Formats: sequence, structure tokens, C-alpha cells
Amino acid sequence: MEFPIITERLAIRRWIESDWKDIVEYTTDEAVARYEFWSENTWTQKDKVVEWIHAQNALAIPTLGKWVEFALELTQEQKVIGDIGFKFLGEDSRTAEVGWTLNRQYQKKGYATEAARELVAFCFGFLGLHRLVSRCDVRNLDSFRLMERLGFRREGHHIKAYFVKDEWCDEFVYAILNTEWQAAIAANQSMR
Repeated sequence: MEFPIITERLAIRRWIESDWKDIVEYTTDEAVARYEFWSENTWTQKDKVVEWIHAQNALAIPTLGKWVEFALELTQEQKVIGDIGFKFLGEDSRTAEVGWTLNRQYQKKGYATEAARELVAFCFGFLGLHRLVSRCDVRNLDSFRLMERLGFRREGHHIKAYFVKDEWCDEFVYAILNTEWQAAIAANQSMR
């Protein structure tokens, strides 16, 4: 399995320059940026967004210690509705962190779940990773519920773990092992 990854409604793919408008649309939304390290003012200039697109496309899959992010394109509309990616944490540990951001207009429609399932399958299947982790602000209910739907278990609640947007924030840390993912797939298939 390589990129693009095609799901029922989405294409998880590398970026193209014309994606810049869709990126600006969702990243400049204060509600979307609320729990992110970047602010809604970070992604307002076309040249900066296009520069980021080129930098992302230059990254190998995986690149140690850097987020490799992909466009989430709603194929029927040919519109980028968010991004999803991973950061390879170590060759020896075969561990990566996964994360996602979704345009507010397309939230609560199952798109993030659909994309995240495919990314997890890619990380465990194609990349052969041992463990995936994901983190979010404890107030980001939608994000940690998605992690739980995917079978991730909460491993930690870090108090005042990072300072962002003028406040100390708590963070939940979730993880899942490849063996847990495979067992869940086998259990779901046996129920059919």
C-alpha cells in the first residue's frame, strides 16, 4: 500500500500546490486551531503555504523526527478537507505518532475515522511499525474519542504538559500496539 490511499469517500495523498486555498480555509478557522500549536494566523499567506507543501512533498516516508503530512481529499468534491500524518519516533522502537486536523464544516461525518483507520493500517501493515501513539489536549473531546474508536488506549494524562496560546494545557496520551490492532481486525472479521 502506498500513497495515494483511496477509501470509500477520501483520497489520502501527497499535496499539490492548488491545495493551498483549502489549507488556508481550515487552518485559519479559530475553532480548528484551538488545540493546535499553530494559531489561525500562521497559514494566511499563499507563498508560505506553498513553501510548506513543497517541503512536505520532499520528505521521505517515513522521515525520522519530522511530521509527514498528507492531504485528506473528499474525492466527490475534489476538495481538501484536512490533513493526516505521522512522525516516526525511532527506528529501533518502530514507533510513530499519528495526528489529524479536519475542516470544521466536515467534522462529525466520519471522515476523520475513515482516514485514521487507513493511516493506522498503513503504519502497521506497510511500514511494519510496532506501536503508534497519539496525543491531544484533554478538552479536545472529538480527537480522543476518535482514538478510542480506533482501539487506542489512554496511557497517560499529563498535567500542564505544554504551554500554548498563553496557557498551560493538559494532554492525554493514547497508544496501540500492532498486535492489538491485528487482534481487533481478526475479531471484527469473525463477527461478519
